[in-house]
Amino acid sequence: MDAVGGHHRAAKRSRLLEVAEAVFAARGAGASTEETAREAKAGITTVFRHFPTGRTGQRTLRMGRMQRAPSTETTPTTG
Repeated sequence: MDAVGGHHRAAKRSRLLEVAEAVFAARGAGASTEETAREAKAGITTVFRHFPTGRTGQRTLRMGRMQRAPSTETTPTTG
């Protein structure tokens, strides 16, 4: 895959994740893959190409949320 194709694929995946997060926030865990595809203006095949199972997509969404969440970890201080 060339650099342009790789960039396009990464951008599509990012867009799908953004839309999936919005769909799940609005409709809850019962939101469907079809709804995500429709909202993202992508085919269902495209969604499954990036996320072969619903679990893969859900796990990816959770990981993305954790990576974006502010860190609650504190640095120990010496006193």
